[in-house]
Amino acid sequence: AKRADNKIDTWFKGSRVDKYFKVTERGSNFTTEFIAGCTTFLTACYIMAVNPNILSVTGLNYEGLVFATAMSSCVATLIMGLWANLPFGLWPGMGMNAYFAYTIVGFKGTLTP
Repeated sequence: AKRADNKIDTWFKGSRVDKYFKVTERGSNFTTEFIAGCTTFLTACYIMAVNPNILSVTGLNYEGLVFATAMSSCVATLIMGLWANLPFGLWPGMGMNAYFAYTIVGFKGTLTP
């Protein structure tokens, strides 16, 4: 069900940001997009905490994995948002990373899970 517009939604309609990202045109409003953005941010925080831990069992540098996860996510999300004009946050898939770390490589390259 669509939310009723509040004062912020009414103020946001027709703004330059609304027109660029086509929020109203796509049937959404500022409040819905804000809640979705908060949910996406919390998911990103979880991935940023867990993904380097998963991959660090392979012997890779933990700080380097944090940086690589953050930078690859930042670049992919900016491309998706600014070039493709779609509101998607992109982060590494943890299922594939767990498969790589625990099955393919094993603990520090010993092939032992």
